[in-house]
Amino acid sequence: MSLENDVVEYDELRRRFPKFVKWCENLFYDFKSRAIIRENESSDGAVSCFLYTVDYRYNITVTNDYLGCFCQCRRQRPGESWTRMSDFPDGENNIRTFREIMKAIIRNEILEVEDTPVPRED
Repeated sequence: MSLENDVVEYDELRRRFPKFVKWCENLFYDFKSRAIIRENESSDGAVSCFLYTVDYRYNITVTNDYLGCFCQCRRQRPGESWTRMSDFPDGENNIRTFREIMKAIIRNEILEVEDTPVPRED
């Protein structure tokens, strides 16, 4: 399947999965331009919603009954010849599963800070 043929138009996504689109639009400014939506080859009727950050690609799979996500590093770590992947929450296609996925994405993106005191400005 070529990349041009498997892209799902935004209006089609809205028609097929209106709740999912509404949840995303409430969370992301201009969700339409921030995601790439493609037909999912592994399941009839499923779509994959790809969200990108500097370090990761998140693949959210949506069907009428299922919502799930996995994360893939966008670059290899030194000394490795593969990119790491992680399973994220999945379950029924409902707002609870959507929120669990979004929380996992946020946890993955938040950077650790050093446990050193911050100098005070007097």
